[in-house]
Amino acid sequence: MTYSIGEVAQRLGVSVNTLRYYDQQGLMPDIKRSTGGKRLFEEDDLHYLYVVLCLKRTGMTISQIQEYVALTRGGDATLAKRLTIFKDQMAAVDKEILKLQTYRDCLNYKAAYYQRAVAAGTESVNANDESLPFPKIMNMEDD
Repeated sequence: MTYSIGEVAQRLGVSVNTLRYYDQQGLMPDIKRSTGGKRLFEEDDLHYLYVVLCLKRTGMTISQIQEYVALTRGGDATLAKRLTIFKDQMAAVDKEILKLQTYRDCLNYKAAYYQRAVAAGTESVNANDESLPFPKIMNMEDD
């Protein structure tokens, strides 16, 4: 079964323009075209694009994804390098998750603080209350 660019955009939750841009950037090198020049996507193409979108949404730049795409075209000789790319990206995502969890802890702390204050009708209920431990403070500077 083949899919049009509009169907693929809808299934993957991206715009048609995004898919066209990715094609122009060489991120979809194996997409077939009809005799009229329209892109024809197959199921394997959707899986491939899903990985490309995953890489982009986890912070990879277009040029980094282009490097990955070039490696995929290099066959088995590039498997170790591709594995390294994914391990490095997982480490970057793990770091971002840790950062977001720390922010979440701060939000939870303040929500609990205000929930108690609202119930009591005053913030003074929280004064010197050690049952609400302040979350770990981390450097909030962007990397």
